[in-house]
This record gives sequence, structure tokens and C-alpha cells, in this order.
Amino acid sequence: WRDYAASEKALKEAEAKTKAEEFKAAVDTLRANQDHAALQQTGPDTKASGGKLAALNIRRQLKDSFPEVKFSVTSSYDSVSVKWTDGPTKAEVEAITNNYSAGYFDGMEDIYNFVHSPWNTVFGGAKYITTSHHHTVEAMAEAVEAAHKKGYPMVTVKVSDFDGRAIIVEEREVEHWHNKAIYDFLERTGEYEQSPA
Repeated sequence: WRDYAASEKALKEAEAKTKAEEFKAAVDTLRANQDHAALQQTGPDTKASGGKLAALNIRRQLKDSFPEVKFSVTSSYDSVSVKWTDGPTKAEVEAITNNYSAGYFDGMEDIYNFVHSPWNTVFGGAKYITTSHHHTVEAMAEAVEAAHKKGYPMVTVKVSDFDGRAIIVEEREVEHWHNKAIYDFLERTGEYEQSPA
């Protein structure tokens, strides 16, 4: 039994050492990669850290990837908020922002689980990253028309009195999933490609 326990301990220590070496190698590779030279890295000379560093780098990546779109990227120490109008889909933006996630909240255990990745170790990370995709009235009207051509009922689009965003006017005879089909067109997810039954 003692030999087995010692063997298991040695195996786990070897695995942990290998993982640590692989992680360090991935971090070193990212730091040296000139494709990311425009991004600010963590280190003793870095003024920003945590969510602020993540926000700085997210802003740079979004500007490089979607130069025609204006993004609002704000941050606190452990959170980043990204907002934009029209332009890329939520999925396209989150393909960038998700790299900076520092983990996830486990509702069952009521705890936040930190996940240290080579990317967020080098370029910063935040516990909470939210994205909010707004649409102009013109883009929303185009989506309404596209959904209508597939058999969904017409709905009215107006500017919200609350925040100036384009919104769909909720109509009693229109079920919620009809409106989801319109947002599907805007986000290009393909979830509502079929006409309604």
C-alpha cells in the first residue's frame, strides 16, 4: 500500500510539473509572438492590470478587427463592459472578449471559479465580461422585413424613449419567438432559418 501511495504521489507530481512547464511555454510563446505586439502585456512596468488591462487590449483588438465600428469598452478592476451598434455580431465580438475571461461563476456552489489561461496571464483578464449589441432603426427594420419574407408577422420598430436604442414594439398577437427570429437575422445565428409552421 505504501509503495502504491508513493507511486501515485510521484505520478501526480510529475503530471503537475508537466502541466506547469507546458503553461509556462505557452505564456513565453505569447509574450514573444509579434502578431500580438500591439497588445500590452502584464509585467512590472505595466500600469494597468486586471480588468483595466483586459479592457485596453480588448479595445485594441476590436479596433483592429472592426475598424469601421465604434466600440464603448469600459472597465473596473474585475469587470469589462463592451457595447456597440450594428457592425459585427455578438459571436464575432465574443470570439475576442472570451479570451480575457478569468473564469466563471458556479451558481450551484455559489462560488467564482478562476481559470488561468496563458492568454489572460499575459494580456489581462476580468471576472465578468459583458457584451451589449445595439441596432439602428434601419438595421432593425431590415431584419423585420427579412423575417416577414420567411412568414413571420410584421412588427413595428421604434426608438426607445429610455436609451435611444432601436426596439421592437411588443404586440399582443406576436409571440416572443417571432421577435427572436428578427434578432436571429441581426446576429446571424441561423437558429430561426426555417419559416414558422
